[in-house]
Amino acid sequence: MESGIVGVDIGASNIKCALGLHDREYDRIDIIAVTTVPSMGIQDGTITHRDKLLLAIKEGIRRVKEYAQCEVDQIIISISSRHFYTLDAGSTVSISAGRVTHQDVLKAVTACHEDAPQAQVSQGGYGITHTLPQQYLLDHQPTQLAPWSQPALHLGIKAHLVYGHRETLNQIWHLQDSLRAPLIDVTCDLLAQSEGILPQYAPQTSLALLDIGSETTKVLLIKEGKPIFFFCRLQGG
Repeated sequence: MESGIVGVDIGASNIKCALGLHDREYDRIDIIAVTTVPSMGIQDGTITHRDKLLLAIKEGIRRVKEYAQCEVDQIIISISSRHFYTLDAGSTVSISAGRVTHQDVLKAVTACHEDAPQAQVSQGGYGITHTLPQQYLLDHQPTQLAPWSQPALHLGIKAHLVYGHRETLNQIWHLQDSLRAPLIDVTCDLLAQSEGILPQYAPQTSLALLDIGSETTKVLLIKEGKPIFFFCRLQGG
C-alpha cells in the first residue's frame, strides 16, 4: 500500500486535511483526498482542550486515509498567521574555499539570524521559525543564479524572517507524540497556501493572497514568486 503526506490546517471553525502522494516523475505532490471536520479544543487561536483537538485531527487523518486507501508517513500542520509576524534581515559572510558550499549558505543564514534585531527576536515569546531567502549576493553584487558552487570571496543574503509564538508552536509540536506518523513541520497557514498557488504564476508576477476565515482576515504579498510581507487582522467573515 502506498504512503503519502498529510497536510492539516487548524482553523477556528474547521480542521482541513489533504493527503498527497509524491509524483517523482514531475517532482510534485498530487492531492488525492481531502476532508473537513469541525474544530474542537481551540478558541481564539489558543488550544483550550488538547485531547479534543487531537481527536479532531485524528478523525480528519482517518478520513483522508480511508478515502485515499493509503497510509500516512508524514504530517505537516499549519496554524493561523495570527501566531506569526515577519521582519527583513540580512548578513554577509566570508568564503574560505573560493566557491560557495552548502555550509557557506547555512553560515550566512545563521549570521542573518544573529544580525536580526534581538529585541524583536525575544519580544513576547517569539522566535524565528522560517527563513525565506529574497536575494543572494556574491562579493556584494546581486546574483540571479543559485549561489552553490559559484566563485566568490563573500556571500550575502537578504531574507524575510518568520517569527512564531513559541508557546503556541510548542503546544502543536507536543501533539506528535500521539500521532501515528512523524510531524515534520508546523508552519504558517498563508505560507502553506502560497506553496500551492505560486507555481501557477510566472515568477515576475506580483500578487496578494487573501484568506478570510471565521475569526481572522489575512493577506500575504508576493513579489517575483517570493513572500515579502503578511498581515493578520483579528476580524473574520
